[in-house]
Amino acid sequence: MAQRDTRTLVAHLFRRAGFGLRPDELDHYTSLGVQRSVDYLTNYDGVVDAADQSFPPPDLSADYTAPLPAAQRTTATQKQQGHLRGQAKIAIQEWWLNRMLSTTVPLREKMTLFWHGHFATAISKSPAPFMLQQNQLFRSMALGNFNTLLKAVTQDPAMLVWLDGDQNRAGKPNENYARESMELFTIGVGNFTEPDVREGARALTGWILPRHAYADAWNGGQTVAHLAPRLHDTGVKTYLGHTGNLGSDDVANILTAHPHAGPFLVRQLFSFFASDSADTATIQPFVDTYYSTKYDIKAVMRQILLSDAFYSDAAFQQRISSPTEFVVGATRELGATVPIRRMTQALALMGQDLFNPPNVGGWPGGVTWINASTLVERFNFAGVVATALARTDSLGTLQQALAISGGATTQIGSLLNQFIGVGSAPATQNAVQQYLAGSPTTQDAQARARGVLQLALGSPEYQLN
Repeated sequence: MAQRDTRTLVAHLFRRAGFGLRPDELDHYTSLGVQRSVDYLTNYDGVVDAADQSFPPPDLSADYTAPLPAAQRTTATQKQQGHLRGQAKIAIQEWWLNRMLSTTVPLREKMTLFWHGHFATAISKSPAPFMLQQNQLFRSMALGNFNTLLKAVTQDPAMLVWLDGDQNRAGKPNENYARESMELFTIGVGNFTEPDVREGARALTGWILPRHAYADAWNGGQTVAHLAPRLHDTGVKTYLGHTGNLGSDDVANILTAHPHAGPFLVRQLFSFFASDSADTATIQPFVDTYYSTKYDIKAVMRQILLSDAFYSDAAFQQRISSPTEFVVGATRELGATVPIRRMTQALALMGQDLFNPPNVGGWPGGVTWINASTLVERFNFAGVVATALARTDSLGTLQQALAISGGATTQIGSLLNQFIGVGSAPATQNAVQQYLAGSPTTQDAQARARGVLQLALGSPEYQLN
């Protein structure tokens, strides 16, 4: 591992594998060390998550009305339907954000966020109850077997609606899921042919949803797709070099065992949790583990989180935080109480509307998170967090530290590090010093502390996870 102290390494670990730590939590996990902290993060089977008890799934039944026949639809009824769908979206977004803030199983919640972007599905087409069910699927299989997860996603109601899998019929195959399952979910562009798309679509025919699936889902029921034999193509197919009367399980088995599946998925995982600049040699050990364990994501993730590459200069503070990581991380690390609705609004303005990725490719991430408008919203949200702390008189320590330092350049750096947990650049230190020098001496000490914290949370280095 890179030559950094244990506290710094543990803070990095929990920012990437979770949503950050409060100072008291950081003290605790620093005492455990990196390896035992990784054990805690990955070995959560049987652990009761505080979020499960505090935030059960929301009841969406009040947001549903049965679709009206075309002849009875009016502008008013359409507007009401849209309003209800919007309310349901907000309900599941707030539920998930509350889980991220309160979870005691952070890696499971972070993996749920990863799978949401990997198997990108959107509420713009798939209804809120299906999206909620998919979110719970990702959580239940967060560190499970990739083959099992892929089979479950193939039959998942939200995915079936999103990529028209429920319209895929023998004689009239729909190729959407067959294409994306290869291109975006498993083996990547350039590793399949158009005949593979067509034959894969034939193998995936016949999955349908129950007749009353939508109404039942809105009223809290679990929707389970089933294979209708009369709609499934039973002919011989040749798919990625395999020939036979192939079905959906065969497709998943072929894909997860494919020689490009391991490198593709591992690179996605490593990019999300560590760095997007890794070369083949860096990820090869994780690829080997993917195959040797028969697609065990827990084994791969544990190896990544314990690797030198995860803590290297190429990974450390070199990845731009997603809006969710920034919003949840700043709120959670500082123990602020921010209205949950303000958080969902901030995420949308920053470009990450949860449950509603822009397309099947998900959010591009990286530098696309940062532009003139999203930076303004990040700085504004930093002010929201600082104000929330001021309202609860939680800035006392910072106020005292500012009074002791007197705005001295030599102390600003260590002061910022103490409160935002990352190394501060000279430019940020200078901005803070200028702010302190320019603020009236009669200004309330709490207001000065609030301004300093907003500058720190809005700094370029704090945007780097």
